[in-house]
Amino acid sequence: MTRFLEKTAQYIHRHLYPGTEHLLVLVPNKRTGLFLEKEMAKIIPQPFILPKIETIEEFIAGHSASVEADPLELNLMLYRIFKSHLTIYESFDQFYYWGEMLLRDYTDIDKNLVKAKALFQLMEDEKEIEKQFQYLLPEQIEVIQKFWSSFSPPDYTGNQQDFVDTWRVLNKVYDELQQQLKDQGKAYSGMMFREVSEKITSAALELPFEKILFVGFHILTRSEEKMFDFYHKNKRGVFFWDVDEYYLDSSKSKIKKHEAGAFLRKYLKRYGNAVETSHFTQAPPQLHFIACPKNNGQVLSIKKILEENKIPYDQKTAVILSDESMLIPSLQTISVPNEPINITLGYKLKNSTVSALIDHWLEIFKYKTKDKFYYKPIIKFLNNAYIKTLYPQETEDFQTAILENNLIYIYPEDLKEFPFLQEFLLIDHQSSEAIVHRIKDLIEKVYYRYFDQENKQGPQIFETEILYQALQAFIKLEEILHETRLEIQPETLKKLLYKYLNSVSVNFSGEPVVGLQVMGLLESRNLDFENVFILNANEGVLPPAITSGSFIPYHLRYGFDLPTYSNNDSMFAYYIYRLLHQSKNVYFLYNNVADEQTKAEASRFIVQLKLESGLPYTEYQQKIEFTTPSVWPINIPKTERVQKQLATYFSEGETNYLTPSALNVYMDCSLKFYFKYIANIQELDHVSDEIDPATFGNLLHNTMQNVYILFSRYTQKTIIEKEDLTTLYSLVDEAIREAMMKEFSNPKKPRPVELVGDYYIISHILHQYAENILRMDEQTAPKPIPVLEEKYVFNYPHRHPVRIGGRIDRIDVQEGLVSVLDYKTGKIDKKNEFNHVRELFDRSNKKRKDYVFQIFLYTYLLGQNEYVGKTVVPKLLFIRESHQKDFHAAVMHKNGKMLEKVNSIQDFSAEFKQELNELLDEFFDPEIPYQQTDNQDKCQYCPYVDICNRRQ
Repeated sequence: MTRFLEKTAQYIHRHLYPGTEHLLVLVPNKRTGLFLEKEMAKIIPQPFILPKIETIEEFIAGHSASVEADPLELNLMLYRIFKSHLTIYESFDQFYYWGEMLLRDYTDIDKNLVKAKALFQLMEDEKEIEKQFQYLLPEQIEVIQKFWSSFSPPDYTGNQQDFVDTWRVLNKVYDELQQQLKDQGKAYSGMMFREVSEKITSAALELPFEKILFVGFHILTRSEEKMFDFYHKNKRGVFFWDVDEYYLDSSKSKIKKHEAGAFLRKYLKRYGNAVETSHFTQAPPQLHFIACPKNNGQVLSIKKILEENKIPYDQKTAVILSDESMLIPSLQTISVPNEPINITLGYKLKNSTVSALIDHWLEIFKYKTKDKFYYKPIIKFLNNAYIKTLYPQETEDFQTAILENNLIYIYPEDLKEFPFLQEFLLIDHQSSEAIVHRIKDLIEKVYYRYFDQENKQGPQIFETEILYQALQAFIKLEEILHETRLEIQPETLKKLLYKYLNSVSVNFSGEPVVGLQVMGLLESRNLDFENVFILNANEGVLPPAITSGSFIPYHLRYGFDLPTYSNNDSMFAYYIYRLLHQSKNVYFLYNNVADEQTKAEASRFIVQLKLESGLPYTEYQQKIEFTTPSVWPINIPKTERVQKQLATYFSEGETNYLTPSALNVYMDCSLKFYFKYIANIQELDHVSDEIDPATFGNLLHNTMQNVYILFSRYTQKTIIEKEDLTTLYSLVDEAIREAMMKEFSNPKKPRPVELVGDYYIISHILHQYAENILRMDEQTAPKPIPVLEEKYVFNYPHRHPVRIGGRIDRIDVQEGLVSVLDYKTGKIDKKNEFNHVRELFDRSNKKRKDYVFQIFLYTYLLGQNEYVGKTVVPKLLFIRESHQKDFHAAVMHKNGKMLEKVNSIQDFSAEFKQELNELLDEFFDPEIPYQQTDNQDKCQYCPYVDICNRRQ
């Protein structure tokens, strides 16, 4: 079968050659023109002069007296005109959506040569009529609405009244907008179409061409029809329609007035067709309907089909994107080295990496206070693909500094070591123009640095084009802001920029005759392929749901022959059926997994083709096989290397030591101990700006330490008397500020932390807890200042003396009684109770009291070393309970049915020593490997869960 553009080229060769230099060919898009040139070059072997080929938009722009205004400029002009007629409380960014909608309406009105005044008068009259029905009953209103669907009761809400008021001024706004644009020599596209069509039909525009060829059009506006009529009447127009008898002739499809041919039947009757129609049912394509899990499943299916069927990556194969956001996933999946891919698509900047770059940069200033930056948006900015590629080492160094120093806030002086960040962040960003200027500079720096002019290889043309188009968009935006002197608040400007990016498209167009073709559905017009893949063939995507809205009611749109949603359905039906003309295989892929955005319903076109077309088809569901790998138990033997590392815990000449926390880890899971302490696999570090339990614990420990340090510094005392408690209470706030400064600021340049928001709440809670702890001192004064956060390392006598130690929260020494205190800020069930010492070492016990084991170990070792001969008592201070009247810190031993306070560790020393020795025997036994715990509850929050493949 002969392709449409091939038939068009053959007609030109047979009937209009030579003399092609006297022809003007008008096409709906550039791609049609490029492929037509290619077909003519194949048919005419000798050198020849190509006819002039233009898109209809290029033709209109070339013969209009005006230049097309920027959409943002138009919207701003509309906003100002509206403000002169109505009281508008909306900011410009809030108005932007309504402005876009109204501009679409005005464009439709002008392109379709509607008398605007008559239309707007009818719209106003309708609302006036409605207001006459003041006393209608609900049943009467229902009857009227059956006849008059747009009728609504007259008791408007405030928003509805605003809408009605807006309708009343639409004609005035329309007239003023047109006048202001004409005064500036500018126009929107609808104005230009009306102007040129009137020039043509009034003979004010004489074209120097013998014939004008209209190739591959579909739905025409009234202004286009007027031009077509003029050249047809004067016998200078030749018309080429890419159509098939299936949807034109009901005898072929058995469907009366098939929607794909809704407009074409009229045009063929009026203008004729210079080329014969197709008959794709004579050599029907094979249709494939493929249900896929999610979007990734669709592109993986395409790759599989291309590979298994050895489909070439040439211009005979097309991937049609119903949803432009699928461009990046598609390219990443189907791209093959040395196989060319040509992209022809309008891709919105809002979906691009450069949009994310702008968003991350703006977010930095959203959370910036007058003298400091919040770290999170800076981290996002540094992790943007462009910045990370440009400054790999610098971004890593800066993030390391943030992590190591727990920097919640970054001050300008902190940036001195990182000039690349200074360049982006230390700016004057007060005015709208200044912000846009800086964004433009940012994109420009990325563009020129990312694509080094000396690097002949360069990145993919895709990224180049996105950055270039973004740069051009912001150059234009900066010019508009400068010319209009528009001043917008930063947060409002951010919203406006998002809307602006949503309206700017990057139009990709490469070498059309080379490689697999990737395009949108609209770009596929007039092109024929053997293998076609249509992605996202879901209802609501194909055809797309109508979301644009209009100020003009449906029945008036219909009555004035303006586009309606039925036009949209007909248009997309034609595009789908047109792809069947010359194809051999057409693959419709759709998502069959529903979520909040997707219904997972096949497009109506798939249903139509299956039920009505009679074409052969296959239908199947693409499955992605998931295999669960076998989970083998992990055993790490104590090799000679491991035993050498364990030997570092012995006392002879070594500095390494075992902590109670390390022994707890070993008892919970010996494999975790191996990962953490032997293999030295570090947990991922993170900045803690949220007050998680660990951070809160640090703050409380440091606060209490600071209280006593400050007391000693200010009073020079070593004993706390009862009368000193007033002083201690007064030092709590200062102690909290120092603790928070240590936790949340750069240790090299410590700064006070502003106590606002979460910090204020936490400081208040810390204050309450600190006072609760100080009341214990008040009850036991006079007493020495407690020993706080002191590090102890003991030589424990085992087969080899083992170094065991750590930092003890607090030790109170008073008249021969030594209280060893551990602060506990978390919530623990049956807090300080235990039945017998054995259970503290029983790893089969899922509720083993590891915190009791820890305080017992510290207390036992202190009683054997530092405080021999004294009564040493373990205590656990559960901070959350410290406000209760019966609060105490004693550890409770459950002796039968009785609960007794542990008044001395010596009462449990013998049993504790025996259990500890057995634990250490196992710990150093070379025959016992490191193994996973059987209690998988312990794995839930383990940092090594992925290594063990135990993530639930």
